[in-house]
Amino acid sequence: MKELYVIRHAKSGWDHPHLNDFDRQLEDRGLRDAPKVAKSLSLEWPAPEMLLVSPAVRTYQTSQFFRLEWGLPWERFFLCPEIYEANTSTLLEIVNKAASKASRIALVGHNFGVSDLVNHLCGSNIELKTACAARIQTEGDQFLNGCATLAEYRSPKLL
Repeated sequence: MKELYVIRHAKSGWDHPHLNDFDRQLEDRGLRDAPKVAKSLSLEWPAPEMLLVSPAVRTYQTSQFFRLEWGLPWERFFLCPEIYEANTSTLLEIVNKAASKASRIALVGHNFGVSDLVNHLCGSNIELKTACAARIQTEGDQFLNGCATLAEYRSPKLL
């Protein structure tokens, strides 16, 4: 069995109009929600073998809460520029490349890509809000359209 944790970055702000989208940082709510969700997941979801992260500032910041809570060494942390603004097919390619090397993967990215990925894999119709995570499982060696199960959805509002 393969598992994929799809995590949307925590709430970021537009308080600094001089910053471009890539450089936006987490706002106060994001700095509260990300550690709360990371702690919750670390207690109930086994640590991933690989943590794939968009290099945008807000996703990098979010990912560090998860990396630390899971106790992941830097060798299991991967910045993937392709995740930033990626569509479903690009994310699926990234995930399946990682799935050839690992059974449990976490991906920290952006909407609408992360929500579309979950819906594509699970045949669901959900939107990952900021700092939310989806746990996806498949019996196969790869993640294929409609062949995975949404095992759990975690939201900071429910913690």
